[in-house]
Amino acid sequence: MNLSKPSRPARKAPIRKSGFSAENVPDEIKTGIGELITQWSYVAFQLGVIIRVGFKIERDAGFALLFGSDLQPLCRALRTLAESKKWIPDAALRQDIKQLAADIQHKKDRRHDFAHGVFGLNEDMSGKAVFVRYRFSDLKQQQNKPASEIVTPEILRVLADEAYDLGRRAQDLTVKLKGMR
Repeated sequence: MNLSKPSRPARKAPIRKSGFSAENVPDEIKTGIGELITQWSYVAFQLGVIIRVGFKIERDAGFALLFGSDLQPLCRALRTLAESKKWIPDAALRQDIKQLAADIQHKKDRRHDFAHGVFGLNEDMSGKAVFVRYRFSDLKQQQNKPASEIVTPEILRVLADEAYDLGRRAQDLTVKLKGMR
């Protein structure tokens, strides 16, 4: 399998008054956002497996029922699953599942910040152009403009690593749950 970067024809940048377009986004930022989203996709997949195995739903039916579910309903289903000895007799495992759901609920908004964010270029304190994510819910009082946060590959790596850790925890719980069957 050849995983080298395929060549593609040069793209003509769209005409924009702001001068910003997707072509201005550094490749390492695009890669970082992609990894963050990929890691969270794995988390969502593993939550579906825990739900399917925990509720003893057949694989095909589980995929059909859970297809396209966002993290919120998946976490709700995890909490429901972990509430009853009927589905999971082991109290420690039930607690671990509840804790995983709580941790995911706590961190999922950062995934959404980048998966559904609005991005652009701003100047930092030294006047250098930096890539930013705009925070429309946090308007700067005086200027009535959205606040922004600088986005770096390092920030994205930390967030992707957090999602990776959640995915591994979910996978470990899946293995434990399957071992009980």
